[in-house]
Amino acid sequence: MVSVPRLIVYIEDLPLHFSFSARGLSKAIVPSLLALKPLTNFLVSVQCHQYYSSKSLFDFRDNSLVTGRFVHAIYRFLYKLPDIFMLAFSTFHLFFISLSLRIFCRLKYSDYKPVLFCVSGSDPFTVIRAFLLSKYLSVDLDLYLVDIFDLSISRSSSIVSRILRIAIGQCRRSYCITDGLCSLIRSEYGRKSSVLPLSTIDYNSSHNYFNSVITTNAHAFSKKILFLGSINHLYISPVRQLLDYLSSLYPQFEFSFEFVSTEHDFYKLFPGNTAPLWASYSQYSDSELSTVIAQADLCFCPYSFDPLDQRMVSTSFPSKLITYLSSAKLILVYAPHYSSAASLFIDNSLSFYASNLSEMKSQVFKILSSNISINYSSHYKSLVKSHFSRENIYSIVSKALLEK
Repeated sequence: MVSVPRLIVYIEDLPLHFSFSARGLSKAIVPSLLALKPLTNFLVSVQCHQYYSSKSLFDFRDNSLVTGRFVHAIYRFLYKLPDIFMLAFSTFHLFFISLSLRIFCRLKYSDYKPVLFCVSGSDPFTVIRAFLLSKYLSVDLDLYLVDIFDLSISRSSSIVSRILRIAIGQCRRSYCITDGLCSLIRSEYGRKSSVLPLSTIDYNSSHNYFNSVITTNAHAFSKKILFLGSINHLYISPVRQLLDYLSSLYPQFEFSFEFVSTEHDFYKLFPGNTAPLWASYSQYSDSELSTVIAQADLCFCPYSFDPLDQRMVSTSFPSKLITYLSSAKLILVYAPHYSSAASLFIDNSLSFYASNLSEMKSQVFKILSSNISINYSSHYKSLVKSHFSRENIYSIVSKALLEK
């Protein structure tokens, strides 16, 4: 294994400390970067999309270079102008960042050759900027792609696509979070990639009372169904289908539906403040969340069935599912067969999976009507250890660094 910290991590969504409230890549990527910390020499964050103080950065404060509010404002302005202005400023700005990096990391005097490790979301300019920086630093570029590129943010998509193709083609290695995204990158950019899944948050907690596969309840109790995360076009329709079905079952069965997110997202599901008594919303810290998930009788993980979302559904991976797998005793994935979530459950023979509305209703009815608490936490945690653990992330990247 590699013992020398060779990576210079480049990321534009500042990875935030767990105590800060954030969504998207700023939170989802943190466990993976923690896994790679023994391999990391330095972290660079050019904050293009949102701004946070460097004080909110997790674990890399002493060996990081984080751009400030002024640079963030410039980039936000440049996204409104033709791409030539964005490319010109990026070229100029990253040149000075490379000079700073040479001082901080002493690249000219290093006994090993660093690798610029770019973590990229949907913004194609992230990869382009990392490509420019790697050229200035005269180092190899590795790409870690966690989303499909949104070329709609570009005013000259053909030019950006050509530069993007060059950057992806010339990188040393490409990683993607799912097989579906690997296939897409190979199909559209001719680049073979390796799967590097997102890692899990280590809550350092154990739930000894949830060890067996099935435990009998001493008394009948109200079942608790939980949904974690924001509501967007990928989730809103299947969540509403679940809520409609639950409404038809109440009060025949006693249950509660807990929506772990904001009040704003909660009332997207219940316009006009029409939420039923059995539905509620709440927010927890990361450490509290693991216990809340472990106590739920069912954690719901849906994905859109809309054909217009197929490209996104087949390439992305819901971070809520990784969180569920770390702590839940029962998960219901309700998603089309081509989704990454469905593939994970089908390939690993995990319960429960529903591929259509009828199957979803059947699974929910089975859970609510049972007088036992079904528990598959040991199965889920076994998958986490083999696939999503920090050890696995570290192993994949460290082995790749040894390759020519």
